[in-house]
This record gives sequence, C-alpha cells and structure tokens, in this order.
Amino acid sequence: MHLEAIAALEGVELVGIAAHDREAAAARAREHGCRAFDTNEELLAAGLDVVVVGTPHPSHAELTVAALESGAHVLCEKPLAPEAREADAMIAAADRA
Repeated sequence: MHLEAIAALEGVELVGIAAHDREAAAARAREHGCRAFDTNEELLAAGLDVVVVGTPHPSHAELTVAALESGAHVLCEKPLAPEAREADAMIAAADRA
C-alpha cells in the first residue's frame, strides 16, 4: 500500500527498500524501480529525506530512532511501539531531530 502511494506522488523518488527478507526486498525493488539495500543502516546512509517504517511493530522504535538520527522525517505505521517507553524514546528522538 505504501509503495503504491509513493509511486502516485509527483516529485517523489523511491530510493530503496530494506527488509529482513532480502529476496522479498529485491523483488519489491525490481517492481518499483529502486534499489534493494542489504541492511537498514545502508539504506539510512543514502541520505534520505523521508523514511517509511512498515515493519512488524516490535522493530518500530529502533528503526524510527535510527531514521530520525540520520536526519530523515519518519512515517511509522501503527501501533507506534509495543511499550510506552519505546514510544517515549521515539518522541524524544523526534524532538531532538
């Protein structure tokens, strides 16, 4: 759903996809004309303006904080995080960014 929405936006370029399942990431990247990154760190090092976190919710906090710290704006699927303290850490990272 996010990939289709991104493709429909004018002036927006999908830079890449990273996923735990590298084959799935590569297949999606081919479908959408972008690069598949082996790790989240490699993707974030690409200097992105916006990151969409669409992973299982236990990984939302770690990925969101890393993306914010890389200088990107973040759109995170819900639930925000499984623990309130993780959501608080995400909010604090956004405030710092």
